[in-house]
Amino acid sequence: MTTEETKKKGGLFMDKYGDPRGGMIIAAILIAVVGIVVFFGLISEFYQVIQPAHVGLVIKGGELQDETKGDGFYNKMPFWTEIVPVYTGVLSTDEDSKGNFKEEANPFRGIQPLSKDGQVLDIDAQINYSVVDAKLFRETTGSTDPRTIEQLLFVPTLRKLVYDYTSEYGWKGLIQGGERQEFGQRIYQSISVGEVTKRTCSEESKIVDETTGTEVIVEAGCKLERTTDISKPGDYGIAITAVNFKKIKPNAKIIAAVEEAQAKEQEVKIAQQEAAIATEVANKAIEEKRGQTESQKLQANVDAYQIRIKLEEEAAGVKALAEAEKARALALAASQQLVEYKKLEIEMKKMEALVEFGKNSKGNVPSELTIIGTDEANSMSLFYGMANVVADSAK
Repeated sequence: MTTEETKKKGGLFMDKYGDPRGGMIIAAILIAVVGIVVFFGLISEFYQVIQPAHVGLVIKGGELQDETKGDGFYNKMPFWTEIVPVYTGVLSTDEDSKGNFKEEANPFRGIQPLSKDGQVLDIDAQINYSVVDAKLFRETTGSTDPRTIEQLLFVPTLRKLVYDYTSEYGWKGLIQGGERQEFGQRIYQSISVGEVTKRTCSEESKIVDETTGTEVIVEAGCKLERTTDISKPGDYGIAITAVNFKKIKPNAKIIAAVEEAQAKEQEVKIAQQEAAIATEVANKAIEEKRGQTESQKLQANVDAYQIRIKLEEEAAGVKALAEAEKARALALAASQQLVEYKKLEIEMKKMEALVEFGKNSKGNVPSELTIIGTDEANSMSLFYGMANVVADSAK
């Protein structure tokens, strides 16, 4: 192949040997990419997209216009008209520009004001807000970032109000009493509408708190009076939706005293529960013992009753026996008297027989007469018959 033929094979992307030129290819690719970017950049100058929860500020020739744009797609004149989106959703001072929670360097947390009774408190606050007038916000702050208002207005205003208002309350009232709600309402009112108030009480006295051993203030006749006005969010096109006090805590000394008191209270409760259980067990044992005792008493009463009945029965038997013996003795005595009476009656009949015999007999009078029935009378058979005379043989 001749030199002339080799030269004919060379070109922009090929060398004289017909191989690709690597550097030239890369350069071409880069030029194409840049061209595409420039092209789309030029194209984007012809339109603007406003996302939901945003408002578009219209700037023409560097001058802010009165009109604003809602969410949607808009055409514009390149290099002359600019539409700048401003976020109008709710923001929180607890979040950074990316919506993440602020772990550190949050000026709204760790505020340590001094209470009326000289105790250092630890307060965390949070403000929720949103842009309601994007044009006014841009004019007053020179920014389209809503978070600019935090350092510009919220931080200095909130911290000053917290320090000033805390000094008008006792620590216990702010932490445990109803003053906490009033305190929060005052902060919200002052930040929202710019009205600063002063709290005064007609009566104040100090007592020692039994739980912590620190002085607390007892107040009466307290009232609020409006004093001055300060800048408010509405002056910047901002509206506050909430002011939250996520923490109002006492200092470490008070916390330790409260925890100690709570621990003692818990110990007392446990002791009371144990005492109640012990009392219940003891009462149950007493009831069981009482039941046993009552049972024993009932059994003893039954035994005593049975013994008494037995003795009464025996006594009744003895009495009945004695009555029977008495009746028998009386009967026997009566019978003996009857026998004696019959004997006397027989003797009388003997005498009568002898007399009668003497009247009618001419012989000698016998010395004895046998009367039938005498032996029967003596043996209590009481059988006796007619008098009969048995005469001795005589002539």
